[in-house]
Amino acid sequence: MNKIIAVTSGKGGTGKSTFSVGLALALKKAEKSVLMIDMDSGLRCLDLLLGVDEQVIFDISDALAGKPLDACVLHSPKYSGVDLIPAAINEFCPSAEDFGNFVEKVSRLYDVVIIDCPSGSDFTLYSMLPRATEFVCVCNPNPVSVRDTATVGSRLRAIGRNGRIIINKYDYYCIGNSVFKTLDDLIDISGLKLLGIIPLSLKLEIAFYGGYFPIKGKEFKAYKRIATRLMGESVPIPKLSKI
Repeated sequence: MNKIIAVTSGKGGTGKSTFSVGLALALKKAEKSVLMIDMDSGLRCLDLLLGVDEQVIFDISDALAGKPLDACVLHSPKYSGVDLIPAAINEFCPSAEDFGNFVEKVSRLYDVVIIDCPSGSDFTLYSMLPRATEFVCVCNPNPVSVRDTATVGSRLRAIGRNGRIIINKYDYYCIGNSVFKTLDDLIDISGLKLLGIIPLSLKLEIAFYGGYFPIKGKEFKAYKRIATRLMGESVPIPKLSKI
């Protein structure tokens, strides 16, 4: 089985889906084959971000019902080499056994499977995923998001899973001028180990609104560092003022 990464967040608006796309592109840059699975049923957005929204005929619910995988997987024309199984247009809850088996099956076909999980307080999906799944929680450096991230971490530990935190929309000048005097304060409250830091960036906001994801500059360097760590290599955190 290859690598399975579940991306989640305690609250909407943290940039979870944008992070998922950036991670997929960084892994593709490292010559990994990547499949994204959008599990945010009823609220899907990865099809828009990857430019395949007009191609959607079948989705994850069809794949789990036995529709051939080739019919359900979409190949992004916008970001060549990144594949997607879209979320169901209506809310649905898959069978734990069926979904777990499906993820294990597709993980044999790709180097990395990225699952964009729903944000919020419904943690049903977590226990359905294979034991090898690595959980990544996207958090913004504000008190509400950090507290929600701590809740996600405690739910993961309750089912015997561990997670790591991505600090997204990071602004060096905000830390120290908020309730968090240092970045370590934020990480300690979250209760999760740090995986990486993504800078606050207008370029990333534009990508979410349908623009192209920046594959140069400090933003993409941050994603490449995270992708490298997820693949098992050690990469130091840069000087915080330079992120």
